[in-house]
Amino acid sequence: MSEDVLIPAGEFVMGRDRGPENERPEHAVYLDAFYIDAAPVTNDQFFRFCRETGALEPRYGLAPDLTGPDLPVTMISWREAADYAAWAGKRLPSEAEWEKAARGGLGGPQPLADRPVEKPGYDAFPVRTFPSNGFGCFDMGCNVWEWTADWYQDGYYARSPARNPRGPDTGMYKVIRGGDFFEMTRWRRLVNRGMLVTDNDRNLVGFRCCRSA
Repeated sequence: MSEDVLIPAGEFVMGRDRGPENERPEHAVYLDAFYIDAAPVTNDQFFRFCRETGALEPRYGLAPDLTGPDLPVTMISWREAADYAAWAGKRLPSEAEWEKAARGGLGGPQPLADRPVEKPGYDAFPVRTFPSNGFGCFDMGCNVWEWTADWYQDGYYARSPARNPRGPDTGMYKVIRGGDFFEMTRWRRLVNRGMLVTDNDRNLVGFRCCRSA
């Protein structure tokens, strides 16, 4: 199983007033303590889950460059990610949990200026390629987008609960957070938000797991 790190209870500022509309407004959020995987789930870890449960392996098809054991697993749907998390005795992080972990205990949204801005080809970086942040989390916002537990809804930040928000009750899309190896110049911001339908699987989207403390 993945090594996880403790994210302490407390308040942080989520979002960014100067970003795109779906990142606004900045708002204070209190989260109870939780553990989150130090790095994205790898192919090696996910294929073990497939062997032990009979789950379908990722649909890499004609893209063998995505299958390295230390690369983050991709080409999986939200449900497949959630099933893996349950098998591991964990869950997918809420959007707020993901962002607090990504910020590394720092106050403002941190640019990833010390990291490469381009990568040839369509394969991700091996996990832990980049230094960890202040909480000990690797690769947040620079390797693959990551599924979260939350439904996506425009304007949710303006009305989300101030304590342990879990996203809207329903929706058409799930929130993905971070950025990816292919378009790093544009997406290298920890407050960046995206969305995908739950059965969508792409080579740019992976995940990590979480559990309550």
